[in-house]
Amino acid sequence: MGLIKIAKNIVLNIKNLALNDPKAWNPSLWNLHGSQSLSGEVVTEETALTYSAVWNAINLISGTVGSLPLHLMQSNGKNKRIADNDPLYYVMHDKPNPFMASMVFRRTMAGHVVSWGNAYAEIVRNGLGEVTRLWPIPPNRVLNIGARDDGNLWYEIRVGNENVWLPREKILHILGPSFDGFIGYSVIAMARKGIGLGMAMETFGSKYFGDGIHPSGIVTHPHQLKTPKAMRTALSEVYAGLGNSQRLMLLEDGMKFEQISINPEDSQFLESRQFQIPEIARWFNLPPHKLKDLTKSSFNNIEAEQTSFVMDSILPWLILIEQQYNAQLLTESQQRVGKLYFKHIVEGLLRANSADRAAYYKAMIGTGVMTPNEARTKEDMNPSKDPLADELWMPTGNIPLSKFSEYLSKNQGKPGQPQLPAPGEAKLNRFGYPISNKKKDKVDWKKLYKEGKAHWADDMQPSKFAQDFTQEIIEKGKKSILEIGCGGGRDSILFAIAGLTVTAIDIVPEAIEIAKENAKNADVEIDFNVGSAEKLDFSDKSFGAVFTLSVLHSTNMDKSIPEVFRVLKKNGLAFIYIYSNVEKIDGTEKEFIGVNEYIDLIKKYGFKFLDLYTTPEDEFDEAGEKHLLIVSKVEK
Repeated sequence: MGLIKIAKNIVLNIKNLALNDPKAWNPSLWNLHGSQSLSGEVVTEETALTYSAVWNAINLISGTVGSLPLHLMQSNGKNKRIADNDPLYYVMHDKPNPFMASMVFRRTMAGHVVSWGNAYAEIVRNGLGEVTRLWPIPPNRVLNIGARDDGNLWYEIRVGNENVWLPREKILHILGPSFDGFIGYSVIAMARKGIGLGMAMETFGSKYFGDGIHPSGIVTHPHQLKTPKAMRTALSEVYAGLGNSQRLMLLEDGMKFEQISINPEDSQFLESRQFQIPEIARWFNLPPHKLKDLTKSSFNNIEAEQTSFVMDSILPWLILIEQQYNAQLLTESQQRVGKLYFKHIVEGLLRANSADRAAYYKAMIGTGVMTPNEARTKEDMNPSKDPLADELWMPTGNIPLSKFSEYLSKNQGKPGQPQLPAPGEAKLNRFGYPISNKKKDKVDWKKLYKEGKAHWADDMQPSKFAQDFTQEIIEKGKKSILEIGCGGGRDSILFAIAGLTVTAIDIVPEAIEIAKENAKNADVEIDFNVGSAEKLDFSDKSFGAVFTLSVLHSTNMDKSIPEVFRVLKKNGLAFIYIYSNVEKIDGTEKEFIGVNEYIDLIKKYGFKFLDLYTTPEDEFDEAGEKHLLIVSKVEK
């Protein structure tokens, strides 16, 4: 039968149904086989709830979504705040309508979309267009969705004995997986066979033990019975059923009883029921342990499965719901001009575990991502009056970011410590390093380099590039960094003092020995290695950030750039400083890479630019060279 003919038959069957027949206004039941599964069980969105695994799955997802705090947020550049002065905040956060708390409404909507594939609510607005009420609509009362001559989308809803049409702007519609983007699929309808099998097993189990439908034994008589029906009836009335299973059986006239019962384990009945739990878990994208199936769980993997539950099972629903709230409850002006948006607070999942919450806050505050007062607010505690409680803190030594430069300044002159110039005295060379006032003998560093010796300066002033990059990656929660071409280790030591886990390489062995000695004097731990940028000896996705200053232009960048990409974690940051070309004092030039060529190369290997600029040098350096510099910051 062709698809067109099938569709016509479905429409004809629906038209022939009376309006008081649930199938007439239940789109999820519009299928060729009705609502009866192959197991013989009638499976609808309502009857499926009698199956424990389905009830648990729907109740778990909807309850989790409903219990998470939901805030209306407002973004003002980098600053974000809770827009609790907007009337919509009260509706969504506290009381959607006079009869429902926020959790009840949101749990109901989540339950509808998880089971039916669609959740509906009527939007009531005041004369100013502000949302004042939200009334959930059972999905089985939405009869039809279609466009009219006005080009708008309309919903036909059964209210009592009447059908009411409401326009799109008066309906909040959250839909799950969908083929056309207008009607969501019902997971109950899609999983009808699997759910029906589980329900049939429960029915069988109930009858197996309750009604005694299985032959548990045979009664034999040495002669032919004159009234076999009467004898069978007498035995069934007295001994059949679970309640009579322990009664003493009295036999007469030479009759014998032989046991032939098959226990459930031997018939694999219990195993089959157990198999259905992970089957339902697959349909709802849940870890089996969340449906109380612990057969494959252990103390070692239960934490990973919990993370999977949040990231794979709950987060997609939260994003879907947030985007639908934004699109249908907020006006275009509120979104574009007011910068309003809805946001679930996923940290609410940690509320039940004080140890997890403590570890979470310690990590967020300790890495400079959250302030102490932000943590106190999340725990419904009054903020500290100490102004430092509103600052982000460095991981090492509990130093506020605003005090970091002061901390470094106090360590000037100490062996191995990074040194910062006094305010107003900072003159930077092309590498971003402060220029020292000390007179130094001119060093033929090119000759030393050819001889395999280190040629870097003996001061430990970190580059301005490293200082800026350090603060940025800490603010973005990065914890590890690789420096390619570390030289004497001055920038690597800065990274380590900031609390990052630092790995550094250089192609010159003598440089690594100097860097190790400097790190020892600075009392920091850094993993220094001799290595090449063209073949990094690290696993994929090893670092949150990569820093390389005046190195990669001397390499084959078709090899070194993809290596940087490979060792970076997802959303990892890289600071790359290279020469584009060199103009020598004798009039000759050498081009390493053109700017457009560099841009194409970076994009080719999967990076996106966060910052890019070029800087030409005005004067020749001591080696008789002027450079066109390319400074870039990229993200994986």
